[in-house]
Amino acid sequence: METPSSMVKNTSCSDQSTGKSPSSNSPELHNDHYDNDLMLESFLRVSDSDSINTSFHRLVESRSSDSDKHDFIQRAIHLSFVLLEAGKRSDRKRCSLHNTVVWPLPPDLTIKVFAMLDTQSVCYAAATCSFFQKCAADALCFANIDLITSVPKVNNGVVSSMIQRAGNALLSIKLGVLPHGTSSLFGSSEPLVSNIRNSSDASGVSWNDKRSRQGKESCILTRSCLSSLSENGGAPGARLRRLHLFNIERMDNAALLTSLASCPFLLDLEIVGVHVELRQTLESVSKHCPLMERLVFESSKTGRDDCWKTPACNEFVRNCPNITTLALKGFKLQDYKVHMLLKGLCKLKHVDFSNSFSFTGACLKNLGANGGGNQLEVMILRDCLHLKETEVEHFLGAVVAGEFKLLRHLDISNREGLASDGGDWIHRCYTASFIPIKQLLEERPDFTLVAEFPERSYSDAEQTTPSDSDSYVSDEDDDEDDEDDNEEEDDDDDDDDDDDNDDDDDDDDEDDEDDDDEHEDREYHRAALESRIREFEEINLRRMEEQTRQTTESITRMEDFHIAHIYGMELERNRAFEYQERLRHHYDYHAGLPYVETPPHVDYSTLGPYTQDKPHLHYPQSHPSRWLPLQPPPTSPEEGSSSQSLLGSRDPRSVYLRVMESIFGPPSRSP
Repeated sequence: METPSSMVKNTSCSDQSTGKSPSSNSPELHNDHYDNDLMLESFLRVSDSDSINTSFHRLVESRSSDSDKHDFIQRAIHLSFVLLEAGKRSDRKRCSLHNTVVWPLPPDLTIKVFAMLDTQSVCYAAATCSFFQKCAADALCFANIDLITSVPKVNNGVVSSMIQRAGNALLSIKLGVLPHGTSSLFGSSEPLVSNIRNSSDASGVSWNDKRSRQGKESCILTRSCLSSLSENGGAPGARLRRLHLFNIERMDNAALLTSLASCPFLLDLEIVGVHVELRQTLESVSKHCPLMERLVFESSKTGRDDCWKTPACNEFVRNCPNITTLALKGFKLQDYKVHMLLKGLCKLKHVDFSNSFSFTGACLKNLGANGGGNQLEVMILRDCLHLKETEVEHFLGAVVAGEFKLLRHLDISNREGLASDGGDWIHRCYTASFIPIKQLLEERPDFTLVAEFPERSYSDAEQTTPSDSDSYVSDEDDDEDDEDDNEEEDDDDDDDDDDDNDDDDDDDDEDDEDDDDEHEDREYHRAALESRIREFEEINLRRMEEQTRQTTESITRMEDFHIAHIYGMELERNRAFEYQERLRHHYDYHAGLPYVETPPHVDYSTLGPYTQDKPHLHYPQSHPSRWLPLQPPPTSPEEGSSSQSLLGSRDPRSVYLRVMESIFGPPSRSP
């Protein structure tokens, strides 16, 4: 008796032997397919997994030999795999058909839609279906790479992969870490400088996630994160228009300058919290990026970068005339440098010098008369430590007089207050009373002035001076004198009436009573006056104490800043000294001279006294010089012995003989 499979084999063999195609099969083959369909359908109808497990176990146990059981199990595994693959293929076909109905856009329009999304959304869409995956693989979808996160999640491999996908279509790159609740918009007062540790702690990430990243560098951007821009002769960076870098701690000058050299058409550059120098960065921008229009640079070490000299400033102004937005925040900018920038950059509209040091504002009063700053629309001078009150007043007077007609926004807010005249940085101005606000609003109704100062300051306590209380007390004295005069007049009138009555006894009694009442009134007013005087003295004493406390705190902050600044300068000198010492050691080594270790130079006279209250100031230790010879001196041979020291001779044969002698003893001599 033939099974259906044997019948199929025989039929196929007969068809092949007769030269007929498989399509001309007998109706038995179609019946066989129909039977298989019914059998599979009935099998899939069984939803009880326990019954299937029991049936399969019975069938396995019904086999006589172990080999039959093994073959049966393998056939079941193969059948389950075939069913799984068939189910996946059918599901993909059904999903594709569903996507063609639900998503009506063709691939070219889908790619344009994906190009408008951020990088993270494109990656999410690519994982949805095969159609989106093919569309997301297009280079236009990665033309604007945005990998800014609140915690470190991106490494160099991800950035390199994105740049390679974009290819020649790359237009924008945004990398780094930004804290929660901050934005990179121009003029934002929120601090953007951060570090990886702070961003991780403030992000709300669980401890297990942090612990899994400890000791790994997989989520840290390093100095080579932009190395792909210079590959293939700089082709990926040839069309780059925007580059934003935020808090990449391991980026250095060499890596950034190499990347900027590969971006000749860069228009927008923003660098925040990156440990690079202002001078080298702006020199590279003026040399390789002459089309620059927007430059935002926020220092990671506030007030300590003072390496930008006048020639470099002139070169920057001359080579980058198209800049419309300039923000240099946290640098040491003198007034003459600011004047060169505002006057030389004729197209400048938005400027931000927040947290700048050494900038007093003296260059602003003559800026309009010299033909500079006519295109300015926004000027932000927030938290400039040395900005003077008088210079701001002169500048606003020029605005009221009709200069800077396009200026519509000015920010002079300061957490430490504006500096007073006379070069004394301790006395600060915490009020905007010197600003002619009424005239300013009348002349420029669309002008916005931001002047935020601390609410509680000793200048507020001085608003009600002791002279006010004195005047108040003098008024009380005048009132009391008037009352006394009135009472005396009343007494005189009473005396006249008594004289008219001609009653001497009654007059004496009334005079005594009037004297007693007058005495009591005077005592009452004197006590009230003394209590008020004591009250005003206590108020003035509290004001003086508050003023003294705030002045002491301001002086302490200034001293801490100057100490930290001087300490940083000393460290830079020590680094330069150590570099020169290394060069000298290198030359001495090649010249055969002994190695001399010299301690680093530390000028302790410029540093403040060491106290336990300031553990953040680290003082380097100085050690005495010591001589370290490169090679031990040769030892002289003993008398009567032909052997020398192992290191005393440079002859290889002599060294070999001494080593063998030290191991096996002296050689035996024949008689």
